[in-house]
Amino acid sequence: LGHWSDLYGRKPFLLSGSLVSAVFSCALGFIHDPTVAIASRATIGLFNANFAIGRATISDMVPPHLRALPFAYTGASFALARALSSAVGGLSVGLFWTEQYGPYVAPSLVTASPLIASFLATLLLLPESHTGRKFKHPLQTLC
Repeated sequence: LGHWSDLYGRKPFLLSGSLVSAVFSCALGFIHDPTVAIASRATIGLFNANFAIGRATISDMVPPHLRALPFAYTGASFALARALSSAVGGLSVGLFWTEQYGPYVAPSLVTASPLIASFLATLLLLPESHTGRKFKHPLQTLC
């Protein structure tokens, strides 16, 4: 996805990663078949390169001498999200329990909420950071 974001811009890939992650995270609460659940998680993984593309966006938008702080916030927020997501997900198991869907509807909706917020913030607030630059294939630099 990194080369494609060089070609087509960062924003479409940030949006698609957030949207696919949100939709399939919501779907996990309603899936009963383990094979489908694994396929859903694999789809999330295939479409989501937001951490790497987000770092590239920071590099595009922030001058080199000011990048340390945004990169530090990115790493810290990632670590915090990883730590808190398990706790929040575990505490929300069974909140919206129904006979039809089971106990995992609430954790899937809770984990999808920040993804939806991220999608909306990216859509409405983030300008395209990778404009006016053309991707040049590495082999072209050798010629």
